[in-house]
Amino acid sequence: MTATAPPNPLPLAPPPIAGNGPTVRTAWPAVIGVLSMVLGASDLLIEADFFNLYYLVRVKLATVPGPSFVVLPSVALGQIAVASLANLLLIVSGMLLLLRRRAGMYLHLIWVPLAILTALSSPFVAWLTIREEFRIFTALRAAFRCPVMVAYPIFILIWFARAKVRRHMQLWRTGAERAATKPLGRTWPTVLGAVAIVLGARYLLIGVPSIVIWIVWSIRNQDQMNPLLGPWLTIGLRLALEALALARTVLLIVSGRLLLRRRREGATCCVIYALMAGILVAFALGMRILSLRRFLPALDLRLGLIMLLQQLSVALPSLAFAVFLLIWFHRRRIRQEVRSWPRPRQ
Repeated sequence: MTATAPPNPLPLAPPPIAGNGPTVRTAWPAVIGVLSMVLGASDLLIEADFFNLYYLVRVKLATVPGPSFVVLPSVALGQIAVASLANLLLIVSGMLLLLRRRAGMYLHLIWVPLAILTALSSPFVAWLTIREEFRIFTALRAAFRCPVMVAYPIFILIWFARAKVRRHMQLWRTGAERAATKPLGRTWPTVLGAVAIVLGARYLLIGVPSIVIWIVWSIRNQDQMNPLLGPWLTIGLRLALEALALARTVLLIVSGRLLLRRRREGATCCVIYALMAGILVAFALGMRILSLRRFLPALDLRLGLIMLLQQLSVALPSLAFAVFLLIWFHRRRIRQEVRSWPRPRQ
């Protein structure tokens, strides 16, 4: 008669509960968390640009007499404050979701109405606060931005309304997801690919209408163009710059798609995009500085610093993402992992 071994009182892992726990740790919290942080930071810098522009107008009026670009400053500042608060909330929500905290979902759902409110009200605020000769074009730009800015809040609502997602988030409270095996391979290509596609699509959908509106405005207001270069040369240089920017944006979308498929060309396209972004940002800053030359005789130190901050806040999101891509794909571990991906089919 053989003796049976005593049961192990300390199992290595809790037994899986049928239908309640994932067998593979999902990557969507990292994707949505990083995406929320990137979009929130990018839009926060845009609001900083609006505030710098408003303050620039106020300081410029104190030194150079003339009509104000902003008619109702209190309404404009209120819009900037609410939008900035919403973007800060989105950044915190993304961080909590990246850490797999249920509070990330609740903060996302609080952010959704704020984001939709600021997006839908922006054309009306522009119409009320901008001077008459700039009013139509500024309101049109804000109106074309509305569907793009509302798309991500609607996606967040749909995503967190799914029963499967809510069941999965219940595991974060109990810690059952820690018993799940991690996904095969690393998740950074999925995260970076999704961020690249979303950013590229946003730039494309916002940039094309803005270019058309700017062309129409420039033709109708040639006296407002750069006197050093002339109206048509300024328009031509701006169109060439925007064409290269659109090509760069399409390259970013293609890069994201290739990264999602774990293709080596995705890393190469990201590096090319980053180099193009750096060159275009430097050229755009030079063009903007030249366009402000007519204010130079009346500039003081404070006005010059505000102009510099205003230009940097415009270029910083694109430049920061480009620098990140260059640093990321320069890492030895990342380069080794990219080399392990399959080659393109001949």
